[in-house]
Amino acid sequence: MSEERDTSYDEVRYPGHCYPWTHPEHLAALGYIFGLDPRPVEQCRVLEIGCGDGANLVPMAYGLPASEFLGIDCAGIPIAEGLAIVQRLGLKNITLLKTDLLEFSERTGPFDYIIAHGFYSWVVPQAQDRLLQVCRAALSPNGIAFISYNTYPGFYIRQMLREMMMFHVHLAPEPRTKLAQARAFCRLLKDARVQSDELDLLLKDETESLLRHHEGCLYHDDLAEVNRPVYFHEFVEHAGRHGLQYLAEAEYFMMQDAVLAENAREAMRGLEENRLLREQYLDFFRCRRFRQTLLCHQEAPVQSCVIRERIMHLRVSSSASPVSPHVDLHSPAEETFRGMNQSTMICSQPVAKAAMLVLIEAWPRSLAFHELAAGTASRLEEQPPGRLEDWIVEIVLAAYRLGLSELHTFEPHLSLEAGERPVASAVARLQAEKGELLTNLRHRAVCLKDERERRLIRLLDGTRNRSDLARDLGEVEGCTVDLDSLLREFGRLALLL
Repeated sequence: MSEERDTSYDEVRYPGHCYPWTHPEHLAALGYIFGLDPRPVEQCRVLEIGCGDGANLVPMAYGLPASEFLGIDCAGIPIAEGLAIVQRLGLKNITLLKTDLLEFSERTGPFDYIIAHGFYSWVVPQAQDRLLQVCRAALSPNGIAFISYNTYPGFYIRQMLREMMMFHVHLAPEPRTKLAQARAFCRLLKDARVQSDELDLLLKDETESLLRHHEGCLYHDDLAEVNRPVYFHEFVEHAGRHGLQYLAEAEYFMMQDAVLAENAREAMRGLEENRLLREQYLDFFRCRRFRQTLLCHQEAPVQSCVIRERIMHLRVSSSASPVSPHVDLHSPAEETFRGMNQSTMICSQPVAKAAMLVLIEAWPRSLAFHELAAGTASRLEEQPPGRLEDWIVEIVLAAYRLGLSELHTFEPHLSLEAGERPVASAVARLQAEKGELLTNLRHRAVCLKDERERRLIRLLDGTRNRSDLARDLGEVEGCTVDLDSLLREFGRLALLL
């Protein structure tokens, strides 16, 4: 592996992760409910710009073997490490290239999905223009581009602290010294004021957040030479100059106003005919600082709101959980369901409670709409008035708005139950050799802090039966490992094939 360091990303490594909202399957579902007919993800082409070591792209290629993936990055060392991982996994459908976007040819397209996470705000205007030019020229007619960026007004808070840190470290000779001085300054600033007021609380919150950052995130996100936040309307205008239009936010629940006070929601209702203006005012009210926006061609038939009928053609999942251990399906008693983002949905109608339980019990599997409807009907003593399908659509949409359900066009190959010779995802097995953070078959990060669990994951290559696993795993620190319990947990974590 070459040790030549061409960029700051070679000098200080940015931590590679999977980003669930960037997965083409997620983008396809969002595009579909807003009127597009995206290419099926089972046979699509994906480009990731600024792919690093491929930590986001490689699991996609593993899970979608009939699709093609191309990742580009100007940092040579991360690309070389990513290629080594691709080789170990034996993947033939992914290419990682060391190249600058300014030199990249859009003739390598068309691509059905383009991903640029953590790129737009951290490059010069020429590169921003080039990103949008590539999206316009290389996207297929119903293609979708994912672009994340820092936004005002919320980023003004972080920008204040960033400018202080940049002043403090501007004479530091090299990256490690800059990082050390930035952290020292944050610790000093956090406790600098004797009297506590609103500014003090704000600074404490921001500095504590920065001190928790991985050093690569701190260096490349907050100490980067370039960090150009924009207002949402400025980004959309920029995209429009390149023949692209706003489709949606990758985080659909962030497009909702449920967290706002009633007077603000009333004001937002007056903007329902102008979705772009509505999004900008949502940023004002939320004091939003970061966006993950989806774009498509200006000619694409984007609808201003969700096409409800299309939900019936999708799959649905939910990783939420009921707050109560015993959900009452036979009365109008209120039951609360909580999602991974800590949002909650309160249900009183038996049909809503039944539908949520059916989804939760199926997780990590998703259910086709007809499966969800049938499972819901089987749990009800009385059917609700009207068509059950209409009820299910509204329940799914309500949960989707709150981030308690997800929509899918595709079901990954995964298993809830471990077979006689259990097999875990090859990506997870490889990642377990190096650390705690694994990517599951739902393209989510799973943290296994226990070395015994990581050791077991590494053993699940399909060559061992349960007796072999028990023998090879042995006893750790005098405690016998509950193999069946761990395997069940791995199934629920979407780690098993």
